Amino acid sequence: MLPKSCSVGTRVLLLILFWLFLSETGGETIVDNCGAVHGPDSRIRSLRVSSENLIVDTENAENYDGDRGRFKRDNTSAGLLSYVSELGFEGVDIHGYVFGLLERESWSLNVTVGNATSTGVDDSILHLRRSNLQEYRVEGGAQDWQRFKVELRFRRRCPSRVSIVLDGPATNNEYPGWGLQLSRVELDQSWFGNCTTECRFNRSECPTSPSHQVVDAAEGFSYVYSVSANMATDSSNADRFFDGDSSRFMRSDNQEGEIVYGATDGVRMLDIEVYQYRPYQTRITVVPYDSDDCQPLELEPRFRAISQNNDDGWIHRIARFDLRELPLCPRRVAVKTSGGENGWELEISRVTLSVMGNLEVTPSLNQRDDDASSDDGDSGGGVKWWMWMCGLIAIFVVCLVAATIVQSAPECCGRDEWGNERFSRLRTLLRLRRNTSDEEEQIRQPAAPPVTPAEPSFTFATAVLPPQ
Repeated sequence: MLPKSCSVGTRVLLLILFWLFLSETGGETIVDNCGAVHGPDSRIRSLRVSSENLIVDTENAENYDGDRGRFKRDNTSAGLLSYVSELGFEGVDIHGYVFGLLERESWSLNVTVGNATSTGVDDSILHLRRSNLQEYRVEGGAQDWQRFKVELRFRRRCPSRVSIVLDGPATNNEYPGWGLQLSRVELDQSWFGNCTTECRFNRSECPTSPSHQVVDAAEGFSYVYSVSANMATDSSNADRFFDGDSSRFMRSDNQEGEIVYGATDGVRMLDIEVYQYRPYQTRITVVPYDSDDCQPLELEPRFRAISQNNDDGWIHRIARFDLRELPLCPRRVAVKTSGGENGWELEISRVTLSVMGNLEVTPSLNQRDDDASSDDGDSGGGVKWWMWMCGLIAIFVVCLVAATIVQSAPECCGRDEWGNERFSRLRTLLRLRRNTSDEEEQIRQPAAPPVTPAEPSFTFATAVLPPQ
């Protein structure tokens, strides 16, 4: 805490730096552990505005990985959880369990997002049911209970309302609504208005015509609608590390890279064959959208292993993004890669797309720079001029704060509450250091040797006399 006598300018500058730090660190994750209908946590009470037809199940925690409180329904009517935040939500993770012996179409979980001030119908962004449950299965559960986890990231949209609907009878052994339960909901709430204006998809249904497959073997960008400037192709070490794949997409730096595919009538599925170097943390996601100004979702993949080279650390697997269960039919899909130190730690060897209509490509290869290739403006090829400017401004502000504190130290921070000088030792060391520096300078420049007066010299002459 700064002393009361310190200058107001110092306090203001420190507050500005603290605000800038918080604004860049993202949002706040708030967890609803589903242990109480009304929530003991005040933050949950303020966000959870509705919990209809839900009760808490505390029995048989050993079947639910020790979770002693879960939401379930007491009858076959729909159950609802709804959360509202004026700051907006940047994402939500939903954890739950479903009984594996339920009939095929006897349950569903629907996630919707919308604007809290709007009276219109919210958009459904995920419809989880038995047909796509395997895409969201995670390890856990016992006695025929299967654990699932749904991860959704809202990029530009940042809705102010997120709702979860449990539907279908989910009945087993005469227990209605018992077979579908929620164990935890994690909400990423935005800070400082990081969310942008809400947007909606322009299209909601796909054409009835069948889809067909298009395979991009990563031999160039001929199948690509657009690509960020830091994406390139790699053909090195094909037989040594990459199972003979002689052409692969990779990044030329450690910034986020993007490859966009387009189809005239929509994209339904992507299977992306990737190599990941395990010692480094890398990430691949897909953003489906119709317009550059509306990219509300970021999807995580479901992986299927192909091979694993434990000696060299490379993992070869397929990342699947199934868009068929989403209630939308995007005409664009952006494949985003990130993580690692140099970009080569994650490489793409093949992309198989299920598309409707014709594949859209850009003949001139519209290679976008960082500002256009990323919603957040921090991906692409290298450091932009505005990054250097921000760095220089930050250095200037830090130097200004340091100078202000040092100048005010003898006045406001030089003495403690008993009147003793806090910096006397520091000032003594500085004086000693200055004196030592002067002495060292004299040593580095040796003086001329002293001139001593010469001793007088005498010359003795010996005379030889003739004999007498």
